[in-house]
Amino acid sequence: MLLGIKELHPHVAVLTNIFSNHLDYHKTRENYVNAKMRITMNQTADDFFVVNFDNDEWKQLSEQSKATVVPFARESITDKGAYERDGKLYYNDEFIMDADDIKVPGKQNVENALAAIATAKALGKSNFAITTVLETFKGVRHRLQFVLESDGRRFYNDSKATDIEATQICFGGV
Repeated sequence: MLLGIKELHPHVAVLTNIFSNHLDYHKTRENYVNAKMRITMNQTADDFFVVNFDNDEWKQLSEQSKATVVPFARESITDKGAYERDGKLYYNDEFIMDADDIKVPGKQNVENALAAIATAKALGKSNFAITTVLETFKGVRHRLQFVLESDGRRFYNDSKATDIEATQICFGGV
């Protein structure tokens, strides 16, 4: 839990999104946002903070970090970082791969792939290494896990979705 950290200093921290989750524990959205942002509190200019720039709030929150901000976006094109355009994934205007080649379904997994691309490129990884992983990773149990197809319908196990927003995002893109 990020609330208890004092010395955690990640070389790369990633902010994929902030929804109004866990308010039963945090009591207010402001408390929840502040807790999430602790991930970057010990970072320096030599570190990377990978942030989803599709939301103005998240983009503004990135300004609190001392780390080098590396944006990613599925819905908007950033001037740097990773983004999707016309079904293709890019990093700093360099084509990486087709979005359809990602093996896990859903638009949130395109966002996850963009976050992974931004992270990998910030760390100097090759396009070959990036595409090899993204073209073979099939996801994890309970996270939009394909179960079966019956009568033309596909069934998924998404029991780890924490709220309605998470479920809607997952299944809105399948």
